[in-house]
Amino acid sequence: MLIMRDQSLCCYGVVPKINEWISVKMQGRGVKAVMDQPVTLYGTLHVGEMRENGYLVGIFALDGEKGPAEDKAAPFRSLPEPELCPRVA
Repeated sequence: MLIMRDQSLCCYGVVPKINEWISVKMQGRGVKAVMDQPVTLYGTLHVGEMRENGYLVGIFALDGEKGPAEDKAAPFRSLPEPELCPRVA
C-alpha cells in the first residue's frame, strides 16, 4: 500500500517527489483501501535509501501494525490543529 501527500500525484501524470510517499506493509490481513480521507496508521517508520536493481525507489517505509480497521473508536481522524509557537522576545 502507498500513502501519499496527494493522490493526483500518480493519477494525473505528475511524477511525485521521492519524499511524497510512504510504502506501507501491514501485518496480518492488512486494512481496507481508503481514498480521499485522512487515516491514522501505527507502526515502525524506516527512513533511508530503498533500492531495487540499483534504482532508488523510496526513502520512507512503514511496517504497519494497526490501521483504521482495527481502530473502532475512531476509524478516520482529522489531523490536529497545529499549535502556535510562543514568540520569544
